[in-house]
Amino acid sequence: MSQSKEIENWIKQTHGWFSYYQMDVALHLITPQQKTLRRVVINRMRRKGLLKAAPDRPAIYKYSRPLKEINWQAHQ
Repeated sequence: MSQSKEIENWIKQTHGWFSYYQMDVALHLITPQQKTLRRVVINRMRRKGLLKAAPDRPAIYKYSRPLKEINWQAHQ
């Protein structure tokens, strides 16, 4: 599995807010290249609307789980 996919999967498994630091520790992201990749993945997910940034704290994010669309008319 590629490291970018590993980062994305880790984010999708989180519950609540998480920080760059928590991700670095959990995934053993040490090198500048790994931390750049982390930032790229986070920015990509933010552009897609999958991550919400904490308004008052830098480098803190929350995964926004996509909602299932329900066909409410079929259930009547």
